[in-house]
Amino acid sequence: MVQLWARHQLPGLRASSYSPAAAAPSRASTVARAAATPTLATAALALATPPSPPPRPPTVVQVAFTLSLSGDVSSFTPTVKNQMKIALANKASVDQSFVDVTVYAGSVIAECTIQTLADTSASLQSTMALLLSSTTSATNMLAGVTIAGGASVSVLAVVTPPFVTAISPPPAPPPPTYEPTQLEIIIVIIVAAIGSTIALFGLGYYARKECCLGKCTVKSTKRPAKGDPAKATQQV
Repeated sequence: MVQLWARHQLPGLRASSYSPAAAAPSRASTVARAAATPTLATAALALATPPSPPPRPPTVVQVAFTLSLSGDVSSFTPTVKNQMKIALANKASVDQSFVDVTVYAGSVIAECTIQTLADTSASLQSTMALLLSSTTSATNMLAGVTIAGGASVSVLAVVTPPFVTAISPPPAPPPPTYEPTQLEIIIVIIVAAIGSTIALFGLGYYARKECCLGKCTVKSTKRPAKGDPAKATQQV
């Protein structure tokens, strides 16, 4: 009966023996999990990233035209030219600072420019073209502008009708330089040290765990002589 019990029970015990090595995590999976986890040092360095440069301002163009005026160049003092700027700004619905008037000889030639955004340049060009469609309409546009002696300015001819021209853009400003403060540098160093310490402890823990599991596996494969089923059967 003892032999029969040994034949039926011992094979089952061998088949159901526990293998610690099978339950232990592999080194490859451990390294993969560690690599997929972002470190605190990486997050701290992201805080020190310099800000992105500001967006470029919208494109500015100008509507230009040339007029032939009555009088002489000496009559167009800065005050008179300022009056012309105000009159043109009111008709163009822009600020006076966006209007420029240059007067030079050749009878009296006035070159006028009005700055505006590229998106609204076509509309402004149409408005000014309508105002300059005739000398009478152009003279009315400058109503209220008087030269020395109180004489009104008359437009003798529209030399160049309104057209849109680009303004040479100023050079782009250099990107802002970013220098981390002393506090930010200290924080990055501390966080990097903490992250490195945690990583070292983690690697040490997994290495120690795998070493212990390896020793247990070696011990479990050795069976004492007294527990040999064959000898136990012979003694019985």
